[in-house]
Amino acid sequence: MTWPPKKAVDQLVDQSAGLFAYATSAIRYMSGDGANCPGLDERLNAVLDLGKARTPDADNPFSHLDSLYLLIMTRIPPSVLPNTLAVLCFRINYTWGADNQVVLYCSLLRLSLPDFHAAISNIYSVLAVSKSVTDMPLRLSFYHASFGEFLQDVERSTPKFSIGASDVYRRCTAASAETLNRLPCYGNAGELSAALSWSPRYMAPIWQQSHGHDLFTVATCSLFTFSEFIDPDELILTHLSSVNRRFAIGWFMKSSGIATFFQRVGP
Repeated sequence: MTWPPKKAVDQLVDQSAGLFAYATSAIRYMSGDGANCPGLDERLNAVLDLGKARTPDADNPFSHLDSLYLLIMTRIPPSVLPNTLAVLCFRINYTWGADNQVVLYCSLLRLSLPDFHAAISNIYSVLAVSKSVTDMPLRLSFYHASFGEFLQDVERSTPKFSIGASDVYRRCTAASAETLNRLPCYGNAGELSAALSWSPRYMAPIWQQSHGHDLFTVATCSLFTFSEFIDPDELILTHLSSVNRRFAIGWFMKSSGIATFFQRVGP
């Protein structure tokens, strides 16, 4: 017996309305997308039901694609959803091509490797994870740009799943500030690998110095990226007040614009 049935395939083709992102995401979802997903037939029926419930939306020509993305997001357990959204938020707002992308995101958020896998295990149909020869996660990418656009538009993704929700941005802001404040506890740049969520073996630093340098730089840049979500009663300099600026300048930032900033605001 052929699976899925031809009738179901024909309906999926019709539902996709010519959108490649819909068809491929639906196929990946139905093929299995994490430990918490239902069986093949149940996944197939869930996708087909989206077509039955579809109503034309002149204001949003991608409403059927959004319905599929919402179906995928609802499979994320509530207990890990905040971690999922925070990781996605960093991926959308601060990204680069180096192999230490994932370990830096997780180090900022203080997520362990099991925490990371739990956070993304139900969204493999929309999120690709490149891996090292030792099967360690390196970089994240969306199979289609529309998923990132969906996450950023609260009207499309709803307040529950939008990374634009203020609490998601505030968590990323707090994580960046907390990282800046704890890194100077280490005596020198060579000790900073202890601040990483796991060993970045086989990964090259972004700026060819050290992964600790990368973590400090990414935390600083991220803090400014999310600065508008800092509590209005606290200025950004308050968040930076406990940062050992001499440590930052001396070990990492001798030639960067960030070093100039720390020099100007420091005592």
